[in-house]
Amino acid sequence: MLAPDLSPSDGARRLAAELLQRAAPPPTDRSAGAQLLTNAAAAAAASATRVTQAAQPASPGGLVASLLSARGCLTLARGVWSDALRPGDIAVDATCGNGNDAAELATILARRASEAPASSAVGRLVALDIQPAALDATRARLDDALRDFGAAERPHVELLLHDHASFPPSLAPGSVRLVVYNLGYLPHGDHSRTTTAEGTVRSLQAATELLCVGGMITAVSYPAHPEGVREAAAVHDAFARLDKHRWRVLVCRPSQNEREKFLTVALRRC
Repeated sequence: MLAPDLSPSDGARRLAAELLQRAAPPPTDRSAGAQLLTNAAAAAAASATRVTQAAQPASPGGLVASLLSARGCLTLARGVWSDALRPGDIAVDATCGNGNDAAELATILARRASEAPASSAVGRLVALDIQPAALDATRARLDDALRDFGAAERPHVELLLHDHASFPPSLAPGSVRLVVYNLGYLPHGDHSRTTTAEGTVRSLQAATELLCVGGMITAVSYPAHPEGVREAAAVHDAFARLDKHRWRVLVCRPSQNEREKFLTVALRRC
């Protein structure tokens, strides 16, 4: 009888491994046929071991638990950033807030520079916010995040007191690999100063022009307050209107709670 967590094909693989192991010749037999049978038994045993390991449930604290947590969409967003950014890339944090995302982006860019040939260009990070306190917090977090990297690895950083509804002219169309949004208001700050549906939609439209082919936009929306509800709906509609031949869009959203934050990712395909 098969174990309940194994399919018939998996069970057959394990049975084959057991039979081959029983038929394996003694160590003293050095013939070609005996060696072939020994190799086959070892390969079958390794395959059966992988199947058994794959059938085990995810361990607590693993990837599944992380993605299903309250911060799951942030975990996924950071995985996207790490996958997207390459040596010498430009990343934009359009709403830097307390600087946690900017610090993560800067660390990824520095790590990419450290892994690349010495001749490769270092990356560039542009971080925007309309509140001076946010830029101060971001500056402190960047200093801490980049402490262990040398000057040749650290990305060029620009912290700008700037509304995310538009982007500085120093960012040329088609030059940016990644644009990141963490929408809403500044935690522990003035909750009346929040990103808006209109401003964010204008920003998203501008961001699509900045991205190079293969570039990405990630947006974490927070529909937990009145303007956040409007903004989340507007963001969803703006991404839905993108040309499906040029863009690929993914929405990662909990199904049980419409007021919980969620992630949208857009990839420019061509």
